[in-house]
Amino acid sequence: MTMTMTRTVVDAVTDVADQLSDALDPPDSAGSPGASGGELARVFAAPSPTGADDRLILAVLVEVTRLLNLCTTTLADATQAAERAGIPARKRVKRASDLLRELGHPPVVAYRLARVGAAAAGLPDLSRQARTGGVSLEHGDAVGRGVAFVSKRVPLDDQSRQDLARRLIVQVTPADVVLVPANSRSNGRPQARKPIRTWCRSPRGPT
Repeated sequence: MTMTMTRTVVDAVTDVADQLSDALDPPDSAGSPGASGGELARVFAAPSPTGADDRLILAVLVEVTRLLNLCTTTLADATQAAERAGIPARKRVKRASDLLRELGHPPVVAYRLARVGAAAAGLPDLSRQARTGGVSLEHGDAVGRGVAFVSKRVPLDDQSRQDLARRLIVQVTPADVVLVPANSRSNGRPQARKPIRTWCRSPRGPT
């Protein structure tokens, strides 16, 4: 059952990757009328200056950002799973991040994916938010590092760790996450992020 489900999920991911690759196939003649090529490639090569393509371009920004976040979340979780399963030893590498490096990920990205996977395993709220596609790899890493930073200096029980993680998750950028532990005594309340899906509802774009 597990193998069948896994193959189905992997096949679906492969289909999305193939469709996106086809959509980015460059046109023969930089967006000229009747040019071949993928739908996105044609629009990107010659976007309408009157706003006719705004909705499509903004929708791509929103949904591909969500897809990117989901992909990095999946990679982080898979890296942690590989570590727990003992795959690195069977592949004769030291750690799961080395598997990512062999796949072409730069060392800094491989290590970050491993950190996020390890941190998310103990932070259920971070995992739940990440599964919606609303948490970038950098943001997830900043949350995990922020919790670790405070935990090294102040004893935290599990509830306090989860509360701190929730506070960090709603910060707007990874840089904002870094500021929270340093200002942990402040009475200010964090401001929730604006849902990314609202970006493509207005022709003016994000505000």
